[in-house]
Amino acid sequence: VNNEPYVLEFNVRFGDPECQVILPLIKTPLLDILLSSAQGEGLEQLNVEFFDKYALCVVLATQEYPYSPPEPKFITFDSQHTSNPHSYLCYAGVARSGNKLLATGGRVMSCVGVGDSLQEAQKRAYTLCNMVSFEGKQFRSDIGFRVLK
Repeated sequence: VNNEPYVLEFNVRFGDPECQVILPLIKTPLLDILLSSAQGEGLEQLNVEFFDKYALCVVLATQEYPYSPPEPKFITFDSQHTSNPHSYLCYAGVARSGNKLLATGGRVMSCVGVGDSLQEAQKRAYTLCNMVSFEGKQFRSDIGFRVLK
């Protein structure tokens, strides 16, 4: 509202898509915010600023999610997945096997896109989704549709 942040929900944790989509929009160093809060100074002492951007997060899940734990599956990445500074991956249900990654949990990772518009953020998130592969990968194709229509 009026380009100001508002509370989505109170139980946002760093591993949740609700948090992963907000973090790239915070301009003020997160360490400053956390230290101020931890030291009891409160956020009113800081000038907390946000980038004037949009972010959208899409969760990549296993075929079995949310009903049963998956069998581990190897994850592969398109070689271009690291070339866009406006999108990033947040790992969740992932384990290492030597120098490879395995999808081991229901929610495997989140693909976050950032842009000057919601359409641009959405495009970047879904482009990143398509650069990650593992057997049984699924994700919703309708994230952001209500706002965009």
